[in-house]
Amino acid sequence: MSYNFERHLDDESLERYAFGRLEETRTELLEEHLLICEGCRTRLDTTEQYIKAMARGSLLLRQQSTPSLLSRVNEWLASFRLPATAWAAAALAICAILYFSTANLRRGGPVLAPVAVSLLAERGPSEQTAPAHHPLLLHLDARGLDLTYPVHITLVNASGSQLEEKAGTPGASVDFRTAAPLPPGAYYIRILKSGSSESAREFALEVR
Repeated sequence: MSYNFERHLDDESLERYAFGRLEETRTELLEEHLLICEGCRTRLDTTEQYIKAMARGSLLLRQQSTPSLLSRVNEWLASFRLPATAWAAAALAICAILYFSTANLRRGGPVLAPVAVSLLAERGPSEQTAPAHHPLLLHLDARGLDLTYPVHITLVNASGSQLEEKAGTPGASVDFRTAAPLPPGAYYIRILKSGSSESAREFALEVR
């Protein structure tokens, strides 16, 4: 239906306008008419009040017929009637899972199994290699060394900075497990003389 802005508004147009559903071109004509027609403005006010009353009534009916969200949550929780000790154990388990999951994410992923590597004392172009980003279990060749307990082993990087130091049991080989996965680079593992910072044997390791 078309009309000019001087023509009184029909009920359908007023209702569609109140709901914001009237076409843009007709809206402009309707608003121009409302500026000059007090009767249509009064009818529009009445329509809007009716719409608001219906909306409030509908909301009230829904609130009376539907349990509140809080009531539903309380009913759901009441169905799990566990002893306080059981809830405490469950809470501790969840905290442990979150802790280890977060620790793994900070390390960039899950903890990988250690890789065993046997190192000989020789150094040079044929130096031993190991995979990067894995904990390493290093078997250090200690044959021919006069060692007494305790044996100290140090791990240093290519710039000479000490990364780790541990004690080991003397024997034909000395085991050394890195505390954390090593990134790619050159490293040196040193067996120190007892009671001294002097190296008794040094091993070169290329992590790649």
